[in-house]
Amino acid sequence: MREYGISDIFEIKSGQMRILPEKLSCDLYRFIAGDADAVNSYRGEYMSGYSWASNMEGFITGKQVE
Repeated sequence: MREYGISDIFEIKSGQMRILPEKLSCDLYRFIAGDADAVNSYRGEYMSGYSWASNMEGFITGKQVE
């Protein structure tokens, strides 16, 4: 990450790493925040090739995932 100049987007505390969302631009974060451009850009599919993404897709579409 340091090589690409983006190591500051992560924080490590107590042995846990997290992304600092305020350090990057992410359409999903903007969507969740209600940004009109991000919401209007959504075309009905979210990472459908990845089964682990189904919970977030359910959240985005308002459909419960079992």
